[in-house]
Amino acid sequence: MEIKENNKRTLARTISYRFWVMVSFFVTGFIFAMPLDAIIKLSIAGWTIGLVLYFIHEKIWDRFNIWKDGYYDKHARTAGKTISWRLLSVVAVWVIGMFVGVSSEQSFAYSLVSNAMFLGVHYIHERVWNIYSWGKVETSTV
Repeated sequence: MEIKENNKRTLARTISYRFWVMVSFFVTGFIFAMPLDAIIKLSIAGWTIGLVLYFIHEKIWDRFNIWKDGYYDKHARTAGKTISWRLLSVVAVWVIGMFVGVSSEQSFAYSLVSNAMFLGVHYIHERVWNIYSWGKVETSTV
């Protein structure tokens, strides 16, 4: 038997994670003293594009049972998911920043700082969701 997430669980996790990311986008924008319109554009673009990327990222990880203990992820799996998502997110935020009119250098710096914040947010988010078994289903392997 393998344990997988149903789409409702993945979607709920994606939305809850993206909420905390949006908060982090705003905080980072204020740290960089960016204009409010740039912060709003980055936050909205980051939220929507990130929503899709995060959902895909989670479904890819769900295909592999590495570092799992029944219904629960081991800390190594959480760390692996966090690192792989952070790498994808650094590139995504950097590109999004340039698309909304932020210079490449400022966009990259913003991406690094925001992703440092996201690292903690993501790890905590994964551990909190790991407590709940809602939406985890057993599948048979053939």
